[in-house]
Amino acid sequence: NCLSSCNELAIESCGFIYKFLPHCGNPSVFNFFITVCGDDDRVNYTQKWLNDMGFSEFVFREFNNINPDYKPDGSTSIWKDPVFVRVLCLYQLLSQCCTNPVLQNNFRTPELVSVLQKDIIEAPDYLKSARWKVINSATCKETAVPLLKLIPNALQLLTEHFTSLKSYRVSALDFITNMMQLAPLTFDLLLQSSMPQMLINLVFTFPNSTILHNSFLRFVQNGLQNEQFATKITSVYTPVIIDCATEGSNRILLACCMEMLQLFNQAAKT
Repeated sequence: NCLSSCNELAIESCGFIYKFLPHCGNPSVFNFFITVCGDDDRVNYTQKWLNDMGFSEFVFREFNNINPDYKPDGSTSIWKDPVFVRVLCLYQLLSQCCTNPVLQNNFRTPELVSVLQKDIIEAPDYLKSARWKVINSATCKETAVPLLKLIPNALQLLTEHFTSLKSYRVSALDFITNMMQLAPLTFDLLLQSSMPQMLINLVFTFPNSTILHNSFLRFVQNGLQNEQFATKITSVYTPVIIDCATEGSNRILLACCMEMLQLFNQAAKT
């Protein structure tokens, strides 16, 4: 990549790269931006220059050109649909920038939250997963308050009926768990919902999903930090733990319940 080797004066003349953003769905263009926004120390100066030039705003504006009501015409696979592919690449670029030490402060902003509130209504699962990955990458102290607007969306994904567990639903749970530590109002929203009860049903519906179980246990661990919410989940989950232990159910599920019991015991000692 020329931007990792050219001198500072040459970089100042590279403003043309913003014109590549509308073509982010092109593999070569996408790889170019991922490299420039990567962790290689050789592009640090380039990244600082991107910050000074307002690169984040240019990326955010690309989403203004995405129609939330877009529907593919069926002529191509959803994996090759040009609009879906472009949005996927933009989401992946956002995730990269939100985790990059040089760029993240310019991307983790209320403006990004506004972008993430918009979603293509009929987005395929892989696009939903990419969106929730960005949401988790953007979750921090500075964005916590505006991100509260996404809690209802996360709750809906965990409480609506579904028969197949997709990764974006687990990501929604991870988001709620992270928000517990950053925005105390999250607990109020959870207490007003049926999510704690529905979540334990979800764990039992997918007894072999260790990824879900691990996310659930982190949710419980953070939930026990709030006295009112701790009372709520212990009253709901304790009978379930007892039933699981006495019935000798699925061993993977049993391990999850025993770990939850251990969390309850540790919380009771503090």
